[in-house]
Amino acid sequence: MAAKAADDGDPRPGDGYTPTDWRDSFREAGPYLGLGMQIAASMVMFVGGGYLLDQWLGTLPWMTVLGAVVGLVSVIALIVRVSQEQGGGSGTSTG
Repeated sequence: MAAKAADDGDPRPGDGYTPTDWRDSFREAGPYLGLGMQIAASMVMFVGGGYLLDQWLGTLPWMTVLGAVVGLVSVIALIVRVSQEQGGGSGTSTG
């Protein structure tokens, strides 16, 4: 009985796969890999800071809400900055 080769999707040397393909993919995706962590960390920092201020000042929930709003604005600014860096800007300059 002849052994049948399993097509399990693994790259084979004859399939045009080169070992640097996955490295190039990660290099291109590099700026985006940490974006989720930056978003989460900034929200935790601002909301947590607002909560701590609320506990200290006795103003619950106002500083927490303010921290959430400031965190949201910072996340939007981060996303806009990263998209402009990767997309080449919005083209609004007249230079």
